[in-house]
Amino acid sequence: MGAYDMPTLVRAAREDLVHSGLAPSGAMLMRESIREGGTPWDSQLLRKLGAGVVNSRGASPGLADRSQSPVLLFAGCAARSLRPSIIDAMVKILDVAHVRFTMLENEVCCGLPLYDEGFREEAREQAVGIGASIASTECKVLVSLCPTCVWAFRDVYPDLGVNLGGELKILHSSEFIFRLLTDGGLNAGPRADGVPHASDKFVVTYHDPCSMGRILHKYETPREVIGSLPGVELREMRWARDHAHCCGGASVHTLYPEVGEPIATTRAGEALETGAGVLVSTCPSCEHHLSEAAGDGLEVLDVAELVASILEL
Repeated sequence: MGAYDMPTLVRAAREDLVHSGLAPSGAMLMRESIREGGTPWDSQLLRKLGAGVVNSRGASPGLADRSQSPVLLFAGCAARSLRPSIIDAMVKILDVAHVRFTMLENEVCCGLPLYDEGFREEAREQAVGIGASIASTECKVLVSLCPTCVWAFRDVYPDLGVNLGGELKILHSSEFIFRLLTDGGLNAGPRADGVPHASDKFVVTYHDPCSMGRILHKYETPREVIGSLPGVELREMRWARDHAHCCGGASVHTLYPEVGEPIATTRAGEALETGAGVLVSTCPSCEHHLSEAAGDGLEVLDVAELVASILEL
């Protein structure tokens, strides 16, 4: 396409459809879901699309009461609604590393799905509300389990006129975990009793999420985290890094499951080709859809879950 920015052109076309009252019914349901339930994956609404029923989860008991903590853990919709076990794993990691952190008591969608589907004004309203909630915590570092949320906070909010503050550091959870491993806050060596972690070696492969890779350009940090864990061998898929295939999840699966499901099946097959028993990723949405596609043939974990498991947290 030469000098043309295809995502921007597609987003502009979607905005035109919204303004003309021609937005797809699935996109309208997604907007309604975010408005009423705070997540694109509200079970009652998405049953109409044939999507799976989900269980939503907010902050863990007591975490929202840790006022003026320097770190804010922002779970994101996919972790809250589809993969709450990732939140549990990250909370364990932060607690073991003695990190003072908090979570929003009533966390809702960051607004990126609205922005991406052409609902620009609704996305700005969502961003204003989330921005105020983040500011109220007085946090210095925002850590998100979702790379799409990181993209929203880092790049999309400024485009919508919402400023989270120039001093706020915005990190993906894998980046924060890597800092803990390299700074000594998290110990990947032998335990205090001298017994090494994860004595049995096992093989994993890594899926590069679209948001984490093509948008945030974070290819190496997750691999560095995996490489620092004892007893773990990383085998790359044929299509990796900037050539990695999409998982077929997020809005593709939600709005057009007949398109997303075959894509997820193909990607799960590519993971199985490596001979790995575990597929690791850094996007809860990817992990949910790849887990469904892989079935019992492949365990799918977030990097936080892998770290918590290997280090026996």
